[in-house]
Parts: sequence; C-alpha cells; structure tokens
Amino acid sequence: MRLAAALALLLAAPAAAQDFIPARGLLSDKEFHRIVSCGAPVYGRCAIEPRAWPRDVALDVSVSRLQDVDPVSSALSAQVDLAIDQAISQINGAGARLQLYRLPDNRPARVHVSVRSPRSLTILTGEKHHRDLPGGMVVFAMSDAGEIDRVNIFINSGVGLSEVRSILLEELTQGMGLPYDISDPEYRRRSIFSQETNAVTVLTGQDAAVLRLHYPPTD
Repeated sequence: MRLAAALALLLAAPAAAQDFIPARGLLSDKEFHRIVSCGAPVYGRCAIEPRAWPRDVALDVSVSRLQDVDPVSSALSAQVDLAIDQAISQINGAGARLQLYRLPDNRPARVHVSVRSPRSLTILTGEKHHRDLPGGMVVFAMSDAGEIDRVNIFINSGVGLSEVRSILLEELTQGMGLPYDISDPEYRRRSIFSQETNAVTVLTGQDAAVLRLHYPPTD
C-alpha cells in the first residue's frame, strides 16, 4: 500500500478514533510495549496488527526533510533540523536492531519529515478546530506483506519551540512501528509516549526498552 492509500484510510477513519491507551500505574516492559505497538490495554487485545520495518531495512532507514509548503519561521525550521538529528542519534543509541541515517533535504527516503501549518493539518486529519490538532502525526504506508514501506511525519508549525525536540523524537520513534500514546500519570515525565505532555527529550528506560523488544538486538 502506498502513501496515497494510507492517507485515504487515515482520512476515512472516525474523527474520534482513539490513538492513545489509558493505563494506571507503572507497567512491565511487555505491557508497555503492547500498548504503544498495537494499542492493547493491559490484559486486552491489540487494536491493530503490530507493524515494523522489514528485517533488512531496519538497519538502513533513511530520513529526509521535505521542503516546506507552508510558511515556517526560521527559528522553527532550525529547531526542526536540529531535532531530526538528535532524534536519529537517540534511536540509534537505544540498543535496538535499528539504524537510521539522514539524507539531504528533499531526497527520496523511507521516512519523510515535513512541517505543516495548522490549516493544512486540519485538512489532513479532518479535525474541525486547530486546538484539537496534535503537535505531530505519523502516516504509515504498508507493504502487501504487512510491513512498513514508507513513513510520512508531519510537524504542526503551531507548536512551541521548546516542544519541537520532544515531538520530533516521539514521532520518529512512533514511525518505527510504535504508533500509540499512553495516558497514565506515571508516564507524563518519564516517556515520550505520554499523551498529556511533550517534556521528554531522550530515549531511556522503558522507551528504549520497547524499541529493543520491537527490534531485538540479538534476533
């Protein structure tokens, strides 16, 4: 399935479709992984089939930023550039069998990052109000074999500069096949997957552990 088809499926989804899973208290690594990878509540069933890059591709995931189609301040643009490099470094250092590298802007890549205005994102998401928009979003294009083929990451140009690093790290990590957030007070200051905050800027603890579970380093 190519990007156009994936976008069509995204737009066809109900506007209220839940992309986060509520939980309470600290979870085991396995429970946390099931939440962020397939949307499974504790002791519940997966909402989607788990997705991942093919084994041979996982060690060769290219990332490129696309030219802005909407007005973007120079300060935001510079922050996004820095955040892409920092996110790649964090993911590569997590100990998973996964390696990303950056290509020059506007090059064909497996992962494309672009900054879009709130107006553009309301069209993409079907949301009626700018206040309902996320700071970023990931769109997957899946292969016929059910593996990740391409990923598009959209960053909301309306976010604060202080949030960009956390948002970019979250979206790029989610683009590795971990698309769900978690709504749990225990994770607000400890996880990039927290639904409520954009405060975490490093991959440590269970955030790094779920990447290793998804891409086992000795597999």
